[in-house]
Amino acid sequence: MSYNYSRKILSFHSIIHTCTKETVAQKDNMSSASLLLLSRATPGGTTEENYSFRRQLLVHANEIQWKDLPTVYARVCIAKILMDAGYWSQVEVLQEEVLELQRENLGRHHPHTLASM
Repeated sequence: MSYNYSRKILSFHSIIHTCTKETVAQKDNMSSASLLLLSRATPGGTTEENYSFRRQLLVHANEIQWKDLPTVYARVCIAKILMDAGYWSQVEVLQEEVLELQRENLGRHHPHTLASM
């Protein structure tokens, strides 16, 4: 996946397009597929372009049930989107979930767990 700044669009590999079409065709998987694509599309950087793009993703993040996110990565990405929009209480809940999941899965002293604090 890449972001074309001049055209202001996301570009996904053709395999991703095919998998998405097949997954979305099954209505039960649509929510999970949308969450995973939104997570993957969320830039993690600190440039103005990253902040701007995350603000544009807010409209999509508001449409999902963010309390049932399938992965830690999805929680981190949704938290970044919500943080940039000033939704501090929701961000705190997500960050606490990430920290607890990291502790359970990686241990208290793992670098990823410590970075989640």
